[in-house]
Amino acid sequence: MQFPPAIERTEAASAEHPYIAIYGHTFPRWFSQAVRNWTDATGHRLLSIGYRNDWADEQIIEAGPHRFAQLMADAAAVVTNFFHGCIFSLLNAKPFACVSSPYRANKVSDLIQLLSAERHLVTEAMSCVIVLPTHLDCSAAT
Repeated sequence: MQFPPAIERTEAASAEHPYIAIYGHTFPRWFSQAVRNWTDATGHRLLSIGYRNDWADEQIIEAGPHRFAQLMADAAAVVTNFFHGCIFSLLNAKPFACVSSPYRANKVSDLIQLLSAERHLVTEAMSCVIVLPTHLDCSAAT
């Protein structure tokens, strides 16, 4: 795979205001609740980019391509159910957790398998120790 150079981090990504980027929509409740519980416990904000997710602290729906790329580059980590959420996470060397959706299952699972990144694809049944800056326990979300 060939990607353009990663966007450099900006001062907005300071440790004083760390955020987790949410890229996607219609996440399973168990996943969104686990992520919300994790961010509440760790002090991270949840920033939903491009789509409305009521469980986020902030919505940035109308980010253009450059702002989107910068927000993804500046995130402490990414949670997604989109193929391109995985790609931007990999491009920027970000910890990420991906939950599959029926619509994107093939693209996401093929990418994850190709890169041997199975630990990033989470399911409710796996008790959900997700590769983020610290562990996320999905079993605590129920």
